[in-house]
Amino acid sequence: MRNIFGSVLYLCIFIILSGCVDPHDKAEVGSLDVLEDFIHELNHGDLIIDSDDPEEVIETVDDQLGEYFSGDFSRKVAYQIRNSMEGNPNYEETPENITFFLTNTGDGFRYSQIEASRRDGVSSWLTQDDKIVGTEIRITLPSDIPEQDSKYELYDNITMMKIDNKWYIDDIEYFDERYVQ
Repeated sequence: MRNIFGSVLYLCIFIILSGCVDPHDKAEVGSLDVLEDFIHELNHGDLIIDSDDPEEVIETVDDQLGEYFSGDFSRKVAYQIRNSMEGNPNYEETPENITFFLTNTGDGFRYSQIEASRRDGVSSWLTQDDKIVGTEIRITLPSDIPEQDSKYELYDNITMMKIDNKWYIDDIEYFDERYVQ
């Protein structure tokens, strides 16, 4: 009887305390966990695919990394790949960062590993009906383009959205750079 009473008491305390978790903290941890998993999915410079067929590139990127993307972001990435490949057929002469994680310098589409710091955490919250549905996280982009001036660090915001209780990369806002000595 005493064991049952103790178990019920612990269960009640657990239920009460679990309801006291700050939703901002919970959203920050959840969204940063998924972003960190994405960051470490591949190593910086890993070849994703070497192809001249945009549809093949899109399919391969989606197969390898699509589980981290919302449906909207998957469509944005596909658009950026198509747009880049139609307008820039010779990446050896004119290398390009296709999107924040994808670079082509003439030897195929490679993974560009971003940096996100838990120390900096979430820079803003997206809410709907008083519930947190998204976060914005500041990231640092590497420059894999040899001609690009390496005296600048690029900073962007990744928008993470919670869809069906799971966090996804939903958007990227390219906006800021800082001079580095």
